[in-house]
Amino acid sequence: MEGLRKRTIFLAVGFIAVGLGFRAFAQASHIKRTEKWMQTVTPKEIPGYRMEKSAQNPDISYQSDKMVYDTLVPYGIVARVFQQEKGNQVYDVNVIASSTKDSFHDPRVCFTAQGWNIDKETSATVQTETRGEVKVTLAEMSHAKLGKHPAVFFYKGPDGFTPTTAGLKIQMLKHQFMTLRDQEGTFYRVIALSRDCTTEDLLKFTGQWLDEANKVSDGFF
Repeated sequence: MEGLRKRTIFLAVGFIAVGLGFRAFAQASHIKRTEKWMQTVTPKEIPGYRMEKSAQNPDISYQSDKMVYDTLVPYGIVARVFQQEKGNQVYDVNVIASSTKDSFHDPRVCFTAQGWNIDKETSATVQTETRGEVKVTLAEMSHAKLGKHPAVFFYKGPDGFTPTTAGLKIQMLKHQFMTLRDQEGTFYRVIALSRDCTTEDLLKFTGQWLDEANKVSDGFF
């Protein structure tokens, strides 16, 4: 009988602790960042490339569809297209950031919203000068008007870069419970728009972009 009472007390204390933890978690202060802030700390210039500027907003190349914002509910999306200055290579870079793991879905959500389909996925590694090797997902993309193009996508969470949505969500959930605070995550997508661009060219450009992002965002992006 005494043993049963002790186990009951132990369970009660455990439930109270869990309840207090979830209460604190629910009251955790929210991270407040904006898309405008993102535009100031993501690369506008890459050595050897120039950014195409939108007439409506010179800080971006184009505005993502409202459906993407409504579906993902991020605190910002920055879409920029980079044209090679002495060559024909063109890259579309899309960065999505949020302070909730629910913003990060299957990447087909935002790809499809922009008319792209993923035909095939494999693993790849991007070499950088400032961030070491970054594991990414290499995809073969197809578009009704633009045809087939290679692309990479990957994520960054509290523990660093990861090539998958699941990897990011695990990072964010783990740190939420460890700190009882919101955690931030970022989705990166780079599509090679030029037909003569190889997979090696795409991975090289992605590495250049990451090195520049490391510099202009002080390591955040």
